[in-house]
Amino acid sequence: MNSPCLTRDVAPCMIHLVQKAHQWWSVYGVRTHVGFMRCWGFRGTKETLFRDVDYSQVDCIKKTKDHEDYVKAASAGTHLIPLSKNLTAAVKNLLTSGNLTFLLQTVLQEHDWRSIFKKMHNVSESKSEEDKAILTLEVNAVTEAAKALLSDKIGSFEEHLENGKEFPLHHTFGSQLSADLQVELRRMFQQCWTELVQNKYAELIRGRLTEDFNQCVVELFINDAAKFSSKFLHIGRIQMSELQVPQ
Repeated sequence: MNSPCLTRDVAPCMIHLVQKAHQWWSVYGVRTHVGFMRCWGFRGTKETLFRDVDYSQVDCIKKTKDHEDYVKAASAGTHLIPLSKNLTAAVKNLLTSGNLTFLLQTVLQEHDWRSIFKKMHNVSESKSEEDKAILTLEVNAVTEAAKALLSDKIGSFEEHLENGKEFPLHHTFGSQLSADLQVELRRMFQQCWTELVQNKYAELIRGRLTEDFNQCVVELFINDAAKFSSKFLHIGRIQMSELQVPQ
């Protein structure tokens, strides 16, 4: 599935494979062929080069026309440290690619889903014990309903935001909940939902950047290795169309 690793800190599997292929060629006269479907690069999905690309950075890049404009906007903020020109260009390219749909619930467990809407429980502060119990039930009910209806939908950033905006407006709360508390819960739900969508959007961007980076790393290595190893080794990516399904 994955290409042999090119880990920075230890003897890389890819280098070891090249050495063994040369040995097998020298001793047995056989040529080694290595195929893979996904480029692993240095650290695969654990690559940390793009950890600073959060939603605030993505939003700032999206709203500015070029790197100079972005740097001015980021520097004017209170918490943004400008990213490099190459990285902002890569993010801008992804944002304009037109293929950024994603699924909200991929690896979210039950605990993770509830923690996303934890802020909604703040509404019960300074309330009576009876009201707190009612609010807890209502918060759990609306988050479970949202999970059932919205979490498995694939959509764009804007579509997910709109779904989260509309959902609480049509959700029916219990009759024991006052109109004012219903308004407050709807507002808090929309706030928590927006943060969820923003975080997943930034996660998608980081994932795409990592995939592109890993592909470049592997392709550069293969091109360099081919200059001296083409006689005894061939490394290449297997395309799905190349796979033959048994009849």
